[in-house]
Amino acid sequence: MSAEPILQATDLTIAFPAQDGGWQNVIEDVTLAVADGERVALVGESGSGKSLTALAFLGLVPEPGKVLAGTTVAAGVTVTSASERDLCRV
Repeated sequence: MSAEPILQATDLTIAFPAQDGGWQNVIEDVTLAVADGERVALVGESGSGKSLTALAFLGLVPEPGKVLAGTTVAAGVTVTSASERDLCRV
């Protein structure tokens, strides 16, 4: 039986306001899991969303951006729906 991942994203979509008043997806449908002791590298071109994906794991998507869909879990806490108190624990 495998342990739960220490970091996990499921169907993560992050968006920023578009000029037309809607939302523009900048990260779309990212799913990944990192086990305890595992090393993972996010690799891509400049501006491809590596840092934004990493920030989402800690609930730190910069305003006015937001997580439109999916979930992130860090240390057993569902970050995308956690209280500020729970986020401080992470």
